[in-house]
Amino acid sequence: MFARLGLCTVGLLLSGLFCSEAARADYGHDRHDDPTRLMLALDLDYATAISADGIERGGGGGVRLGSELDVFLVTLIPELNFDYHTFSGYGDATTVTGKLGGRIRFLKILEPGIFAHAGVGHVGGFDPFTGFAFDAGLTLDLTILPLIDLGLHLAWNRVFGNRDHDGLSYGTFGAQVALVL
Repeated sequence: MFARLGLCTVGLLLSGLFCSEAARADYGHDRHDDPTRLMLALDLDYATAISADGIERGGGGGVRLGSELDVFLVTLIPELNFDYHTFSGYGDATTVTGKLGGRIRFLKILEPGIFAHAGVGHVGGFDPFTGFAFDAGLTLDLTILPLIDLGLHLAWNRVFGNRDHDGLSYGTFGAQVALVL
């Protein structure tokens, strides 16, 4: 009888250990119900200069780190953006920017959106300079799996110059993939 009681006690302890959740102070809150999720994205771009004489076209890309916040049919994404582009032509110009900004996407599954970032940029090449950097654009994302977003983007970018430089404006068109955790 004591052997059977001891076996039942061990069984109850083990089932309690492996089949129950830990007690928490935030009753009813589950981390999977959290509408905010970490986002890590990679952009690949075709770039073409708009305002610079002798600087032509090129390519590049960027890395973005942000947080997706789902609110009904809108997704808000504050993010940190680093990108690099190279251009052919005069001086083989390059741009490196670090910017902070965000995206707003609408609807679900097929999500059109807008974005803007501001920060610091450096234009290298024949006559380098550093200045205020800004971008703004449109996106179209496809979210079939909650973990991966695929999309296209179109943007106007500018690294503003100083009294010695007019700055550099360039357009980018590209594809993006984001991992959402």
